[in-house]
Amino acid sequence: MLTNTAQGPALYYEKLSKELEALFGAPVTVNAESITIGDRTCSIVDDVIILTDIDSAEPDKKQVIDSFGREWESFSDRKPEHEKEFHDYFDLIDLQALEGKTCADFGCGMGRWSQILLEKVQLQTLVAVDYSDAIFVARNNLRDHPNIIFIKADLETISFTSDALDFSYCLGVLHHIPSGVETAAKNIASCSKEHLCYLYYDFENRGVAFRTLFKLADLIRVVTAQINSEALRVFLSHVLTIFAYYPFVLIAGLMKRLGLNNSMVPLFYYAGCSYERIRQDAYDRFFTPVELRFSRQRINNIFRRLYSNVTISENLPYWHFLCR
Repeated sequence: MLTNTAQGPALYYEKLSKELEALFGAPVTVNAESITIGDRTCSIVDDVIILTDIDSAEPDKKQVIDSFGREWESFSDRKPEHEKEFHDYFDLIDLQALEGKTCADFGCGMGRWSQILLEKVQLQTLVAVDYSDAIFVARNNLRDHPNIIFIKADLETISFTSDALDFSYCLGVLHHIPSGVETAAKNIASCSKEHLCYLYYDFENRGVAFRTLFKLADLIRVVTAQINSEALRVFLSHVLTIFAYYPFVLIAGLMKRLGLNNSMVPLFYYAGCSYERIRQDAYDRFFTPVELRFSRQRINNIFRRLYSNVTISENLPYWHFLCR
């Protein structure tokens, strides 16, 4: 049973007592600035339960966490384009079937996908998890929703109760884990009955020219990812948007208006997107120190060990897939 010993965190989580205990599979006590789960005590900051502190991370993982924390602090607002992107990611999901369910957003960032989902479906509970300080951005963006548990945690160490979640999603996160996706994927599978995931594709369905351009861009990323100055990152994100993204985006947009197939143009997905949405992608792509890529076969090899069924969408973004 959840015990409240003070206001603040206790007041916020009072209405979520059953959900907290079901999630952790242990008695929960909330104090003024902490939560005790079984025999473990964790701090609470701005209603965010700190399960894993970044100081305990390995240096390469810490670099990734820091980069994404900075990204979502810089790009903290939801863009109009996110609505379309949400539907692209969730094309395999019957949203109405999620009514009254317990769901989780693993690697929630600033919480954009959860914002949109909560506008469309009334969930029983949503668990928002992120290892970076972006979790505090998500807390602010989702402040109007009373049924969310916010957790700062490493996906490679989380341990929720078996099948505690009816559905979860992890979009564009696991391919940034330095040690690979397997451990985090296993942890998610152990607690989630269904899971929607997005992993960068390895261009298996693209030609030589497309792959060559990516390799050149990746060489640039290896260098730019080492930049710590936020002012320089911001400056370069503008330069990359204008000179690396916009030529392709404008060509793709023109072809689309002329009724021509633009799917062979790199970055055609961003045709019609706002400058800031494109700049956010440039920041995301060129300042991450780790970027793993996957073929359909490799996705099946990993996730069919964890789920009985894996359905990979044929639609963009490549590859997103549903595990059951």
